Amino acid sequence: MSAIELGEVLRIVALELGRREVAAEDRLEDLGARSMDLVAVAAALEDRFGVAVSDEALGEVRRVGDFHRLLVDDGG
Repeated sequence: MSAIELGEVLRIVALELGRREVAAEDRLEDLGARSMDLVAVAAALEDRFGVAVSDEALGEVRRVGDFHRLLVDDGG
């Protein structure tokens, strides 16, 4: 598996949230993300990187960069 790049994760999160861009330190709550948005982001990341995101791990995501961290820690 290729390395999971932070920039690619940021691009996918921004796309799924309908944002022009996001930063790793952005709080998802501040971006207006709801639980269904987080599920959609997780699904897009799973499709792109072939890594499963558990519901438990998804519940710990607070900032955009947390998505990258959980992908790298759990699957990358």
